[in-house]
Amino acid sequence: MINTLWTFGDSFTFGHGCREDCPSIQYDSPESNYYKDYKEKTSDIWPNLLGELINYKVNNFGENGDSNDQIIDKIIDNISSISKEDIVIIGKTCSNRIDAPGNERFFTNFYYYNHLPPAYKNKIDTNFTQEQINSAIEFSYCFSMNPLVHKRNEKRYNFILKYLNEKGIANVIWDVLNTISNYEDITKHTNGKIYNTHFSFNGHKQFANYLYNNLQFQNII
Repeated sequence: MINTLWTFGDSFTFGHGCREDCPSIQYDSPESNYYKDYKEKTSDIWPNLLGELINYKVNNFGENGDSNDQIIDKIIDNISSISKEDIVIIGKTCSNRIDAPGNERFFTNFYYYNHLPPAYKNKIDTNFTQEQINSAIEFSYCFSMNPLVHKRNEKRYNFILKYLNEKGIANVIWDVLNTISNYEDITKHTNGKIYNTHFSFNGHKQFANYLYNNLQFQNII
């Protein structure tokens, strides 16, 4: 039976800009030109590239705009399915994403949504009024960067880390904000033609290789 690589995180784990099902491509935003013009035959996002390197099946639960609460929710929902032979990689996101409950799911990306052109905004069904969106943004500005929020997130991630270690499950927890500058982004890859600070296809390959070469996955498999 093949083992599984479980990945959790935000848009840097989802692969924003480097997947055909990326919302910016579906909404035909300027960012969509990157996937169309720069993807090569071997291009892929880092979870899939790492999965190939270690010959593991990949379950990628990264999603654009996810907050730390949403990331942790997904870990909790799936943790009983993770076996001792699997590998778990968790990308912590910024603390300034505050969840608001919609009709069917939580929503966090209010600032991004509020700055979309009307043509794109109308294609996203948020079920929120403009007043609610403004309130969520204001709440985020006022409270989300408070040190208590960061401490709560660290406590939860440390609990998950302890659980995985006690179960003997190989794991990595990485901080998106402290990591992304080490790898090529879409802006650099396109020489500024497309502004996007997410990993480029080269950045995904660099990060996958870093994980494989520096985190001793060779000794795990």
